[in-house]
Amino acid sequence: MNPAAQPGFFTPIEKDFTMSREQIRHAKAELDHLGSCTQAGKTPEQLAEMDNKFYAALDKKAQLERQLYDANARRFGRPTMRELEVLARCSNHKF
Repeated sequence: MNPAAQPGFFTPIEKDFTMSREQIRHAKAELDHLGSCTQAGKTPEQLAEMDNKFYAALDKKAQLERQLYDANARRFGRPTMRELEVLARCSNHKF
């Protein structure tokens, strides 16, 4: 029997995509938590630290989404985000 036909078996590519989606879910949960934290009674330094953590989590989530998009694009022969950005700059189109 083909191991790929067994239920619950993932190919290495499918496993990477599953892990990437799970990382994105985790980053989104972290963003939701940081976005819902109360700012009442915090010092300016604590507020600045909260802002830094929030924007770092936002960047991490965007990076993970970009990596997943690029992996899918390469898998199916589509342009990656970087290639789309270069095309947009060269042709003055927005995607």
